Amino acid sequence: MFSKIKQHTIVTGLVLLLAASLVAGCAAPAATQAPAATATAAAAAELAAPAGMPPLPAGADGALPAGGPPPRVITPTLANIAYATASSAQMLDIYMPEGTGPFPIVVNIHPGGFFGGSKDMVPGATGQAMLKAGYAVASIDYRLSGEAQFPAAVQDVKAAIRFLRANAAKYNLNPDQIAAFGQSAGGNLASMLGTSGDVAAFDDPALGNAGVSSRVQAVINWFGPNDFPQLDAQAKAQGCSEADQTHSAADSPESKYLGAAVPTVPELVKQANPISYITPDDPSFFIQKGDQDCTIAIENTKMLADALSAARLDVQYELLKGVGHGDGFGSTTPVFESESNSQKLVDFLNAKLKNAASNAAPAATAAPTAAPTLSVMPARGGPGGGMPAIKATPTAKDVVYASASPTQKLDVYLPEGSGPFPLIINIHGGGFMMGDKSNPPLTDELLAAGYAVASIDYRLSGEAKFPAAVQDAKAALRFLRAHAAEYKLNPDKFGAYGGSAGGNLAAMLGTSCGVKELEGAELGNADQSSCVQAVVDWFGPTDFLQMDKQFAGTSCPVNHNAADSPESQYVGAAIQTVPDKAQAANPITYVSSDDVDVPFLIQHGTADCNVPPQQGKLLADALTPAIGADKVTYTLLDGAGHGGAQFSEAANVKLVIDFLDKYLK
Repeated sequence: MFSKIKQHTIVTGLVLLLAASLVAGCAAPAATQAPAATATAAAAAELAAPAGMPPLPAGADGALPAGGPPPRVITPTLANIAYATASSAQMLDIYMPEGTGPFPIVVNIHPGGFFGGSKDMVPGATGQAMLKAGYAVASIDYRLSGEAQFPAAVQDVKAAIRFLRANAAKYNLNPDQIAAFGQSAGGNLASMLGTSGDVAAFDDPALGNAGVSSRVQAVINWFGPNDFPQLDAQAKAQGCSEADQTHSAADSPESKYLGAAVPTVPELVKQANPISYITPDDPSFFIQKGDQDCTIAIENTKMLADALSAARLDVQYELLKGVGHGDGFGSTTPVFESESNSQKLVDFLNAKLKNAASNAAPAATAAPTAAPTLSVMPARGGPGGGMPAIKATPTAKDVVYASASPTQKLDVYLPEGSGPFPLIINIHGGGFMMGDKSNPPLTDELLAAGYAVASIDYRLSGEAKFPAAVQDAKAALRFLRAHAAEYKLNPDKFGAYGGSAGGNLAAMLGTSCGVKELEGAELGNADQSSCVQAVVDWFGPTDFLQMDKQFAGTSCPVNHNAADSPESQYVGAAIQTVPDKAQAANPITYVSSDDVDVPFLIQHGTADCNVPPQQGKLLADALTPAIGADKVTYTLLDGAGHGGAQFSEAANVKLVIDFLDKYLK
């Protein structure tokens, strides 16, 4: 139905409301040089907004309303270029600036709730500003949800990036300077390009140019969604109408995109969330949002900015005043597409592309690591880790260890042999607010050494505050002890291992054995012990209240005291305002010579700018007089940051396994 009214135009004041955008960019207002396009009442009804979207604008007798300043219209330099051949939707247009090139390129990804819209929907004033500044613009079509569900759209935008990079010389483009720019659903897809790197499951070789990188060097995200299940609650908390609280319905755009009602497919939801893939090598982001947006709740878009900031990545987040989900059709006072805001985006691109050679990605890389099935962060490791992909696959996957939340699941990896095996419970990092159980570090090495590994998901701070995560980790331990025979485990030889936030939780397991308030007995298997016999803590925080003070005078960010810091979100308030809660989340609080006799291996990088290295030393210093220096090993990895290659080097892995062997075998 869109082909009837498509025109190759960039129009100032283009509609960017999710539903309204389905037709606004495809129809030039009557004052333009292009032929006017109207929609009949029947067509308007056909394009009526689904649940949770604003109504389509309409004039008398169903015609789309005209309005706004006289638009400036330009046409593509090259139109309808096929970047892949699996679908007729896989087309792009290229708009070239004046000059000799090669030009940096901005890839525009249109809005439309994943089910509508087209490549003609380039924000006009902004697109012209980019061209004037010397940027080529490529606007792409991708498979919509009526044709193919997730991850088809992600695979398409990555295929388009690979095509442009592989054909950069042909089109006079710079393959090392590519930015993604998306609006609404396109904002989600642009962010997926930014965070998912070379995730193999998203780089479909069947779509062409396999072995060419699909990475981008900068991302501009206008009001894109991230965590679909939270949209309704966030809209309600924002005071939006009930019509804006239907994203979980089976016929919502998000549900159609995933192929099932949002609440019924939590794994797919995580896979479609760009936050799931954040790692330290992600590019710079510029995220903008209207302060009156009820189509996508303000907090949902802000979650991405918060997660990027928590990972110490370069992100700018701006809440634009007096505007909703885009400027609106025919706006005479545009905000997103104002001259000043368009220049702001150009300035961002100049800084991150033209003036930042360090952001450049190689034009071609080795083929991405193959992944048999799509999995959240299948080949990248969790935030704060940057660990290599594991080769092992779970013996038992998505095992439910408690029933209070769909998050409470674990995967079990078993080594060869008859057992019973000592068990290492892996607790992922992510600032208590992101990450998941996939790709647990050191699993291949632990399996080879005869250890079983259980990797757990736990309730993140967006779902439940402290002590929920600690209680979940303890519930997982109790479950595994109760089912030790089933999984061939030795219930008397359990060790805990975690990095970053997971390091804190592993340490909590080591020091808080028997603390009733942290047990969460109602989560099941209350007759089992949640104690562990050894702890490996990689760069975990301990005393939140001292973190900013410990970073003072360094070049590291000082923002852990902020109300929106990961630590503050974890305890439910700015940490300095709730010191009792902060101390309750500190494993040092529970250290005593009477109750703690668990050996610890604590490791930290000297160049860590996420968690001060002193945090690990505080724990080591508290443990040493309580359990003896022979049971506490504290090592600093010179020059290492918040995770990275030095932690996974063979010599360090051997040190970890030797420690575990000493106490668990």
